[in-house]
Amino acid sequence: MQSIRNIRAEVVLAEDLTIRQLEADYKTSIIRQVKFESENIIVPLDGIIRVGENLFRGVEVKYITEVSVKKNVRNLLADISLLANRLSALNLPDNISLLVAIVGKDIKEDSFNLIRNQFNSLVKGMPISVELRFFDFEELQKRFGIKSET
Repeated sequence: MQSIRNIRAEVVLAEDLTIRQLEADYKTSIIRQVKFESENIIVPLDGIIRVGENLFRGVEVKYITEVSVKKNVRNLLADISLLANRLSALNLPDNISLLVAIVGKDIKEDSFNLIRNQFNSLVKGMPISVELRFFDFEELQKRFGIKSET
């Protein structure tokens, strides 16, 4: 069993590699660890990226393992919904959307499909546009030359 310290290190690494991959995909830098604030709402995000002349996408990275998927999929989707609702409550211009990057370790395809299907049902009622992307932790490590310890 992994220690809490090792799990935290994996989460930090997964976020870093995912942001780097998104920067490569969008061919631009992502401003990391941002927060939007109003009088009584603070919404922290892992990053924000400019995707057009006046279009921005907030980035939130979520790390999951196969062991935790079925047990935590409801919590994961609730977190995404809460984040979208809180961003909407800030009354930001319509030029911001949300990208949720799910980074999975040892995830089976049917687990990704479970998340995707439940997300697709949930997204219809969200107050802002939310995109979901999946990344494999081991593939990200290979792509960026990080030796996997598993």
